[in-house]
Order: sequence, then structure tokens, then C-alpha cells
Amino acid sequence: MSNHQIALAPPSPHFESEEGNFSGYSDKELSSIYEDSLEITPTQQPVEVKPSETQRGLHVKSCLRDPAISAPRAFPIHAIGLLHKYEAFGFPAPVKSYTRVTPSLFSVRPAPSSPSTSSTPQIPLGRVAAHAQAWDLFAHVRYVAHPTPDAHL
Repeated sequence: MSNHQIALAPPSPHFESEEGNFSGYSDKELSSIYEDSLEITPTQQPVEVKPSETQRGLHVKSCLRDPAISAPRAFPIHAIGLLHKYEAFGFPAPVKSYTRVTPSLFSVRPAPSSPSTSSTPQIPLGRVAAHAQAWDLFAHVRYVAHPTPDAHL
């Protein structure tokens, strides 16, 4: 039996007379009838459609290209998160998506700000972190999603 909430209707004016209609049923039969009425019909169930490989690839690409989501040469947080989300659902993005995200990590340019104690003018910490993330993503894709990378990756 599933946990569903049922909206109760106001009592029928004929409730007392209906009560006698169930006297011929055992408790087990009444319970079965009640449970059957709680079942969800197929039209009430959520639709679970697996997006195609092309759709997943375009979704990741849009996270890299849409200026509302990611600025050019910025750390592609949304695209990486989306790659991991697809993996968690059991259908990884195509290898081409990983091939798009990895170079974007190598082209990250940190925003001008006061220098950190861990960075130097030649190698800002943002670039170091992005490069490390790129290599981590490369290793990750080999173990989790696509054991054989494409030539560009």
C-alpha cells in the first residue's frame, strides 16, 4: 500500500443506509477494496523519460554557451554539475560533452581581485584550481562514464 493522501468528501446523506451494504464483506475483503481504490492509475504517475544522448549533449552545451548561466572563460560550475547529475541518474552525457567542458576549464580566467596568499601574478589560484578540475574530470570520465575517450579529449 502506498502513502497517498485522499481528499475526503463530505458525508453522504445516505451514509447510514450505505453502511449496511458492506455487512456482507469480511474485513480482509474491505481492506483489499480500499487498497485497490488507492492505487495510482498510469496517467497519474510521473513521466520518466530518458533524454536522448543528443538532448543530454545539447543541455550541457547550453550551460557552457548561455551567458545567463556562465560567463565566458568562467569556471563552468553548472556544466560540471549537470554532467554529474546525468551520471547519478544512470545515463551519462555523451563523451563530446566532456570534451567541451574540459577545454573550457583550461581557458578559465580568474576575475581581477586582490591576490591571494596562495597565488602568484604568473599563476593565479583560480587557474590552478580550474586546471586541476580539468584533469580530475578527464580521469573521472574514464572511470565513470566513457572508458575510451574521443581523440579530442
